[in-house]
Amino acid sequence: HLRVGVHLSIRVPVQRRLLGSKRPETLAELADRHFGKALRAFDELREEREVAVCHFHMADLALQEQRIAGAPPLPKARLVSALRHARRSVEYWEREGALQYAKDFISSHIRVARLIECHPRSSAISEALEHLGGAEVKLLELAKSSASGGVAAETKELFTTKPTGEKVAVAAFRREMSRACQSGLRQGEDVERL
Repeated sequence: HLRVGVHLSIRVPVQRRLLGSKRPETLAELADRHFGKALRAFDELREEREVAVCHFHMADLALQEQRIAGAPPLPKARLVSALRHARRSVEYWEREGALQYAKDFISSHIRVARLIECHPRSSAISEALEHLGGAEVKLLELAKSSASGGVAAETKELFTTKPTGEKVAVAAFRREMSRACQSGLRQGEDVERL
């Protein structure tokens, strides 16, 4: 069910319904149903990692729906639900080890920030930036204090470092912060608030 849900959710921005199908559901509704089934199955099996992955994809589905041309803003209930799924994914990766699963940790936090940004509040972009900044600080502190004096080779590429080797930023978080700031500026946000 998880694979089917992921496959369907990827198609959501470009395809409304299954071609040639008499089913009334949209691809987003079908994907959501498959994610729900996968979530229940993994929960019954007590596969926490897979439950976190389901939560991640359920949050991402809401963001995919926003990519549809002319899509209306997400209803508040849908946004709250998606944000809850994203936060549950974040909680798992933080609990299991943000450095060990750095890419999942980063991706989950980016989903949370993008969903925060979807809120109709004037402070939404600032809140999203604050969330990303907090997650970056947490990951940098973990990297600096890791017992091995460093991080795994595949994780090193995620950090921006000084010539001395000191980790000073998380590249993916900085890219996302830049995108959010540019979005805010396009919407007429005050530069000083961002």
